[in-house]
Amino acid sequence: MFKKIIIILSLLMVVIVAIAIFTSHSQEKIIPPIFKNKAKPTSIKTTTVSKTLKDYIDPSGFKFKYPTGIFTKELEFQSASVYSWIELTSPAIAGSITIKAEDTKLNSVADYLKNKSVVNSKTVKIADLQGKAYEGKNQLVTAFIDQGVLFTIITDFQKNKDYWMSANQGIVGSFKFVLPESASQSTTSDTSGGDVIFEGEETIE
Repeated sequence: MFKKIIIILSLLMVVIVAIAIFTSHSQEKIIPPIFKNKAKPTSIKTTTVSKTLKDYIDPSGFKFKYPTGIFTKELEFQSASVYSWIELTSPAIAGSITIKAEDTKLNSVADYLKNKSVVNSKTVKIADLQGKAYEGKNQLVTAFIDQGVLFTIITDFQKNKDYWMSANQGIVGSFKFVLPESASQSTTSDTSGGDVIFEGEETIE
């Protein structure tokens, strides 16, 4: 009888120990794994317009300044009514500025805006003239008329509005008329991006 009691007590002890071990394991906290390779924050590259300016003089009789890092290209045209068509682009920044000079029968920039169904525009001073500027379709269009010639400066922002807006302001602010004869003697088509020094310019006041 005594042996049976010892056996029963031993079995109870084994069961109690097993339950205690199982309970202690089930109550252990699960620690999530630590990831050493954390994703690095994405850095946003900001680009500003260079303060170093270059001159562009067009043989049709105008000139302006534009920043380094932007390159000029003369676009091809067959129409006799077009005097000049220039494109300015940057190899690093998406977007562009095109400047076009062409004959027009319009009497004023207001007529041009009416033909384009432009409702909201602002007045801008360019050279000694009053022009108009308006935004639409991710573009800024500046237009003015001088002696039967319509000038349009179209700035295509793409996704870099601040950059191209700054470049546009520099071009519009430095735009001047020069004698075509003087301009034809010193014209630059900036495919290399180098600085050019012009001499013998005569400005029409």
